[in-house]
Amino acid sequence: MIMLYQKSEKHQIYETDRKAWIEQWKENFKKTPRSQLTPYTAKSIDNVQKTTVVLARYNENIDWIDHFPNVRFKVYNKGKSFDRGFSQNISVTELPNTGREGGTYVDYILEHYDTLPEKVLFSQADPTDHVPYYYDQIKAALEGKVDTEEGYTPIGKLCVCPKWMVDVPIHGIYAMYYTLFAQVWDYDHYFPWGATMLVTRETIRKRPLEFWKTLKLLINHRHGGPAARRAGAPDAADATWGLEKCWPVIFDDGRTADNFSSLITKD
Repeated sequence: MIMLYQKSEKHQIYETDRKAWIEQWKENFKKTPRSQLTPYTAKSIDNVQKTTVVLARYNENIDWIDHFPNVRFKVYNKGKSFDRGFSQNISVTELPNTGREGGTYVDYILEHYDTLPEKVLFSQADPTDHVPYYYDQIKAALEGKVDTEEGYTPIGKLCVCPKWMVDVPIHGIYAMYYTLFAQVWDYDHYFPWGATMLVTRETIRKRPLEFWKTLKLLINHRHGGPAARRAGAPDAADATWGLEKCWPVIFDDGRTADNFSSLITKD
């Protein structure tokens, strides 16, 4: 089935389009060198305190957080243990290296479900490959300049997830989606590449605690399906590869061509 999919006309068109916009993306947006980062001085400490930045770390260098001294960070570390003498605004939790960044986000939600901050910025520890202007986006989110009226806002490039992709096992989507929602996925939608997103407390709690516990079980389930095998992690759960594409469905009932235009990042 995998070979048939890779040779299909749909897949070839999708791969061509994906490679084209990645090259354009690299040309249009250059990473901000860390050497050019300056300490962030919050214009309103009250607004900053409303947001917690949750980082899913493996072995990435996260020295950049030193430039955000007043920001509250929660770092989940799945790589080598480290001790940098963090300030009181930064806490580190050690976790086994399972579940990818989606599992980290779910761990945070389960741990803080009853004590969530007003806003949570979920992010990989170094997402600049996916969001080259990431540091500016953090500042905008902390200053209340990122629209959260709908409760969920992807940060960075939106990628298309066509409905036909859901039933292709190597993407790992159906392993989670049908279990959680028990319905047919019959629409195209858009998801944040790299799973960087700003979510409000109310939006997270729209899903009951049992929902998040079920999602955690799916992430922990070691069935070694086609998505996990394709990624070279045969003991992992397929759902961890499909979760990135499902966040808009979990938080926002899906992003379609009709309602995502306002979220496209401008130059």
